[in-house]
Amino acid sequence: HMRRLFESRIAQNCFLDKLFDIFDQCEDLDDVDSLHKLFRILITIILFNDVHLLLLLFENKFLLKLMGVLEFDPVFKRRLNHRQYLERGVEFQEVIPLKPDVKETIHETFRLQYFKDTVVTRYLDDATLGTLNGLVMERQTKIITDLCSDDDFLDKVVQRLSDGEVEEKASVLRLMQEMHTLAKSLMPQGKAEFLAKLCSKGIFRLVGELIMSTSPEVRRLAVDIVSQSCQQEPGVLRGYIVDEESKGRSVLILYNVVLRLVSDSQDSERVEMVEILKQLLETGQKATTQMPERAVVTDPEEMSRLLEIFYDQCMPLAIKQLLREPDAGVSQYFHLLDFLSFCVTQHMDCMKKLIIQHNLIGKVVAFLASSFCTVHLASSVARFLKAIVMTRDDALTKQIVKANAFKVLIDIFLRNIEKYNLLYSTVLAIFEVIKRENIRLLIGYVAECLRDNLQPAMHLESVRTVLDAWERMPDTYKQTVLESLPPDLRASGPSPPQAGDPEPQANTEAASDSEVVTAADGIDREAAGSPVTPVSLVAYGEEDDAETRANKRRKVAADDQMQAEAAT
Repeated sequence: HMRRLFESRIAQNCFLDKLFDIFDQCEDLDDVDSLHKLFRILITIILFNDVHLLLLLFENKFLLKLMGVLEFDPVFKRRLNHRQYLERGVEFQEVIPLKPDVKETIHETFRLQYFKDTVVTRYLDDATLGTLNGLVMERQTKIITDLCSDDDFLDKVVQRLSDGEVEEKASVLRLMQEMHTLAKSLMPQGKAEFLAKLCSKGIFRLVGELIMSTSPEVRRLAVDIVSQSCQQEPGVLRGYIVDEESKGRSVLILYNVVLRLVSDSQDSERVEMVEILKQLLETGQKATTQMPERAVVTDPEEMSRLLEIFYDQCMPLAIKQLLREPDAGVSQYFHLLDFLSFCVTQHMDCMKKLIIQHNLIGKVVAFLASSFCTVHLASSVARFLKAIVMTRDDALTKQIVKANAFKVLIDIFLRNIEKYNLLYSTVLAIFEVIKRENIRLLIGYVAECLRDNLQPAMHLESVRTVLDAWERMPDTYKQTVLESLPPDLRASGPSPPQAGDPEPQANTEAASDSEVVTAADGIDREAAGSPVTPVSLVAYGEEDDAETRANKRRKVAADDQMQAEAAT
């Protein structure tokens, strides 16, 4: 009760006028002790966290006086210069003429942010900080609402973006960038309305064209605006692209983003291009993170139309880049392959046709055999193959076997087996997927065609489980798998078991390894130097010939059959 009474007394009886008059006198007399006391009094008033008092302090007649008192912080030995900064240290650039009330709101918002983030930030408690944040967001919302309702302002934006000089376009794009930053404080519905208004004026058509501008500054600003829009409400841009295409007016956002991705851009630009494409083409299938709340949800029909536009007009640019012969620039495909891995996960039906038609698996594996291949590129190729394996599609699985895709990948994997890097984790994850999903063709391909290549990795549990799965597989399935392997690959592996083979010999069960579980990649990762007896010596003895291995396979199959009959 006393606090509320004190707050009301401060707001009345010209208390603040008298307080600031005392400040003027103390400043003229250079009375530092009194100025420090006035500083503490103002901080106490601010921490009352009364909205009416805060707004009263920020009126034009009190603002500079308030900043003057807060310049004499007892913590600092020297006086600060808040008033000088606000009066002469910043310059307001009016790119396009604004209404007076909008300009006043912008000035007030800036002062509030400077006050909150710089002047009193070390003294604010959570409650007062929340109140000031609320005041700032309220004014940011008002600014965006007023600008979007001003058709004359938006028409001038369109005119400058289409007909202005390069510097004018850059200035307008910086203004649009600031507007998108302010729009982050809006509710989802407000963000959608803001972006829809810009779309209705044709601003995003012009921004999409400026992505290919010859000016690096204009290009960077245009990409940032599209990126922020996709992060806030991608559904608005999806609908806009589909609607414009249905009216015969192409929007070059997707096309130019892909064009920048496959051009000679910097890595930071390619990362941003990939993120834009992922935001626009995200279907929600197999999402690894929780989808944020959106005001505009793209319906399946509209999404299907957007994918049709993308795969007809834009994807050929990416495919053409992959079909080139490997050269010194092959490492630039790192981000492109990561994007294609995303497409395989999200749009498997669309990608399946392209992969088979253009033999993309064979082309991508050719990068691994290139002398220019780096570990980063090999990791992206491994992720691409992993995405294909996870689809469990029979046609794509046969493409992997036909291209002998794992052979070169395993060779690079073995060269990095002691480094425990991203390539190491991804290759082990591929083996885990093959075993978990019981993809018989790939199990047989690895066991029969790549067993010798994998000998240095036999201490890894992920590798042994795939080979053990092949040993436990019934002979009928093995015969089918072996017949599906290409002849040139099948010849390198042992022949399938035949009737009349000698009886199986007794064998010793393989000892289990110790394993290290790595949380970062979510799969088992064994210590390479662990003292593990090679599985071939434990299972078959030192005479590891084809006949002994065939005997063991028949023994396992016979035991499985006996157990099944007993259960029946």
